[in-house]
Amino acid sequence: MKDQSSNHLQILAQLAQEYQTKYVELEKICQNAQPEWIIQQLTARGELTTDHFRAAQQALFAFLDNTRQCEDDNAVKAVTTISRCFDEMRILFSILIGYISNPQE
Repeated sequence: MKDQSSNHLQILAQLAQEYQTKYVELEKICQNAQPEWIIQQLTARGELTTDHFRAAQQALFAFLDNTRQCEDDNAVKAVTTISRCFDEMRILFSILIGYISNPQE
């Protein structure tokens, strides 16, 4: 059990490190860029991220469906919660980008 827990912590640490690296990289790219270019880049990256998430989401639900042994499956609940959170963040991002792109509308 400890080995698996340690592995999960390593994965979470790697994800946190990747998050920080991507954040800093994107922040540096946007510092001297034109606002229109930034909006285009963020929109494109948002679409690409959504595509990657949806592909992983479909694969994960298919895997869980194939290995599921009972109706009350914590893994399915966790993936559903993660999916809802992603959807909420995507909605917030889309509204923010739309507002920034067209502040008068």
